[in-house]
Amino acid sequence: MKKYILIVLLLIPISMSSPVISNITITPDNVWIDDTIEISFNCFEENYTIDSVKASITSPVMVPNINIVYDGAYKISLPMKYPYIGNYNLRIECQSNNPYENITLTDYTFTVYNLSANIESVLPEKIYSGDQVRVFLKLKRNNQNLDGTNQIDFEAYLNNTKVNFTSPIYYDPTKGWVLTFSPGEGRQNLKINYKVFGKTFYLEREINVNSNYYFGIISIDKSDVIPGDTINIRMFGSEKDSSIDSSQVSINYFIGTTAVLPENVSFSHTSSGTNIDTRIKLPDMSRGEYDLKMTITYKNNTFNFNRKINYQFEILGKIANSNGDFFNAKLKFKSGGNEKIFSTNSSGYFYGTLNKGKYDIEIEIKDYPNYPGIRLVLNQTELKSFQDAIRFDVLNNPNIEGIGVAAAYMIETNLDFSKAYLELVYDKRKISSLEDIVVYKCESWDYKENKCSDTMNEIDFDTSTGRSSVNIQVNDLSYFIVGYNKKLGVRFSTDKASYYIKEPIKITGYVEDQDGVAVKDANLELVILSTGTKYNAKTDKNGVFYMEFLSPEREGNFTFEIRASKDLFIDENKRSTFNVEKSRKISILMEDSFKVFKGDNFTIPIKLINVGQADLNVKIKIFGINENEYLIDMPLEFKINSNEEKNLNLKIFSNENSTSNIIGRFRVDYDGLFEEKQFILILDEKPKQSSEKNLKMPSAKIVIPEFNDISFTIVVSLLIILAAFVLKKAKNTKQSNTLILNDIKSEINK
Repeated sequence: MKKYILIVLLLIPISMSSPVISNITITPDNVWIDDTIEISFNCFEENYTIDSVKASITSPVMVPNINIVYDGAYKISLPMKYPYIGNYNLRIECQSNNPYENITLTDYTFTVYNLSANIESVLPEKIYSGDQVRVFLKLKRNNQNLDGTNQIDFEAYLNNTKVNFTSPIYYDPTKGWVLTFSPGEGRQNLKINYKVFGKTFYLEREINVNSNYYFGIISIDKSDVIPGDTINIRMFGSEKDSSIDSSQVSINYFIGTTAVLPENVSFSHTSSGTNIDTRIKLPDMSRGEYDLKMTITYKNNTFNFNRKINYQFEILGKIANSNGDFFNAKLKFKSGGNEKIFSTNSSGYFYGTLNKGKYDIEIEIKDYPNYPGIRLVLNQTELKSFQDAIRFDVLNNPNIEGIGVAAAYMIETNLDFSKAYLELVYDKRKISSLEDIVVYKCESWDYKENKCSDTMNEIDFDTSTGRSSVNIQVNDLSYFIVGYNKKLGVRFSTDKASYYIKEPIKITGYVEDQDGVAVKDANLELVILSTGTKYNAKTDKNGVFYMEFLSPEREGNFTFEIRASKDLFIDENKRSTFNVEKSRKISILMEDSFKVFKGDNFTIPIKLINVGQADLNVKIKIFGINENEYLIDMPLEFKINSNEEKNLNLKIFSNENSTSNIIGRFRVDYDGLFEEKQFILILDEKPKQSSEKNLKMPSAKIVIPEFNDISFTIVVSLLIILAAFVLKKAKNTKQSNTLILNDIKSEINK
């Protein structure tokens, strides 16, 4: 029992222990507003594990759940962005897994400081070159002055250049810290760095160091001059804001490089300085802009001034064409809100003077009654002279193919301008609709032919509301035409309405403009719409064109379109149709006369050729011979393909009692068409038979051997000649034979 009591007594101190927080440190030592502080501490408990560590600020603000990082020790990084100074209380809480006393709280106090600085004054208030400048500034930490008992290091910079202090830095109890230095002349940025408690701060102030001497120009009574003019000049001088010693003033003038002596110099002193009045007479100089240079010397100091004066140049000329005919005009020169106007006199001339410089020039030219005229604006025109600078003409009745002209002008200039704006007035009687208006620019004009000798370039424009004019913007001037594009008209016809496959189609046509004038060298393009095939042609000097092409390789009704076009004209499109079908033609090759003995059988060889492009179903008919007197060795109805040949034999049985020759017709019907051959059988008495029983008369059957094309043609030709000879002697059938011969000749020609 005693043993267990002893064990319990030994365990009580262990169970009653709690976590220990130690080694709390803070960096930096002096904490300023906006600093970021680093706090480090330890937390442990023997025999137990630390479960959690928390930190928070409890005053003067409450910041809960501050982030803690463990890296061998517990660390806190905290930006001091709070607008409070003074003591801050940091509470740290450690908790272990001890089932008894397992939480320890510790409060740690640190101070946050605020440093304020202010430049109280800079003396003297107006600083001159060579002055000793004193800067008074006060520093406070948490509203307590930092005085001479504090270690403070100062540095000063003027425009980033370090300043050497001319006196030791000291602390004045009433004015604060005093810094003394001698700055250079001019406006400068003063930056003062001060280091206190290991941290560097800075202040900035702009100071102006004035020259001891000041001279300036108050007024010059004129800048636009002519030779011999006088100019009155007033200047002002001071020495440290007081009047100057006039006996030490020297003044010199120059116009360009030409020295000019002042005619009069007077001084009037005031409390703040001295007025200097001078007058000079200008020498004879050429027109243009010059520098008026003024040099003042005072107590070994030199002051230079420069002003521009303009010797004005002449504005003169005449708005006229190449024939010397003048136009009424008004010229406006605008610059800097000022405007000067010149107008032509009764002789067409204008005259005046103007300063050299950049101007917006507006020129109105009128030419009644032909055209109301133009308005020309030249922007930002650099003027050094202006003598006959504008050339203008109205181009009457120009010859421009494809354009109906409502106005044409020549406008040229040798002036250097940035942009030109033109308002061109046109004859509204020649324009039927605003939508039809076009404007062209031509670079070169053939006055002999009265037409453009260069490419016509179409340019953009706007129409004026309520006026018959167009507005354009260009970079250069030239020849301008206002009008409308004429329309082309095309007429044409095909040589027939229907064609066989791959048969030549001939088209003849004519192109004219909307006024009925023939158009030469017009381009014609024919397109068969369903095939996309194209053909081209041009019109001759009379506006006539001709096209020939093969019909398509398939049957059908085809639509084609012909487009007529030429530069400056409006195109014309027209459509038409033609029909294409396969040719259907049967050629019959057979002899047209035969000598036959009465009572004999006779065979006529016949060749049928399908010389067309379509397969045909044919039907054979025989006329002039009784049905029981002939026989054909193949069906009377059959199909014959394109380019196919059919050979057949017509066997005829002659009657012994026939008293006259037989005229027959061999006919082939196909697709509503027919071909027919007429032949004659010349009957003759059969020769008397010899006593020999086996003697036989020769048959009248003629067998035509197979020939090639050339041989066949020769044989047929010989047969024709022979047939002609025989038929000539047959008086009773003269008319019929003539028809047969013509038919045969026609077939051979084909």
